[in-house]
Amino acid sequence: QDTYFKAYPDTSGEWTCDFIPASNVTYSGYIQVGAQTYDKAGNYQTYRTPVNFTFDNVKPNLTVDNPSNGENIISPYTISGEVSDYNGSGLAIIMLKIKRNSDGKYWDGALNGFDQSSEYENSINIASYPTYTSWSYNFTPDKSSTYSITAYTVDRLNNISVTQNITASYNAQ
Repeated sequence: QDTYFKAYPDTSGEWTCDFIPASNVTYSGYIQVGAQTYDKAGNYQTYRTPVNFTFDNVKPNLTVDNPSNGENIISPYTISGEVSDYNGSGLAIIMLKIKRNSDGKYWDGALNGFDQSSEYENSINIASYPTYTSWSYNFTPDKSSTYSITAYTVDRLNNISVTQNITASYNAQ
C-alpha cells in the first residue's frame, strides 16, 4: 500500500520527512521509500530510484527444548532449542547464562568451566541472519547442584525476545 508524505525544504534547500510509527504497530518487513519533487508551477521531477530498508519492532522468539524445567541432567550436557523472527529483520545472536547455584559461579564457555563469580553471558552467533533456526550449546556440570539457565535472543535491529529461565539439577556420581 502506497502512503505519501509531504516535506517542505528549509532555506538551504534541504528537506526531511519524519515517519514515526505508532508504538502499537506490529508490522515487520521491508519498506521502500522513493522521492519526487515538484515546483509551484506543477513541474514534476523524474521519480528517484527507491531505497529499501527494514522496519522491525517485533520481538523474536526463543524456546529452550532441553532441558525442561526441573529436569535432572547428565554431564556433559547439551542445552538446545529454537529461535524465530518471522517477518522480522533476522536473528543475530543467542545469549545464555548458566549459573551453578551451590556457589553462585557462572559458566564461561571460552574457559570451559565455572570460573566467573559475576554474571557472565555466553553467546551463540547466528550466521546469515535467518528467520528460524535450531540452536545448541554444550556445557559440563561439574558439581552436584541445581543450575539456573537463562536464555534470550536478539534480532538484527536489537529487538530482544522474552527471557526463558530454566532450572535443572545435576547429581555427581
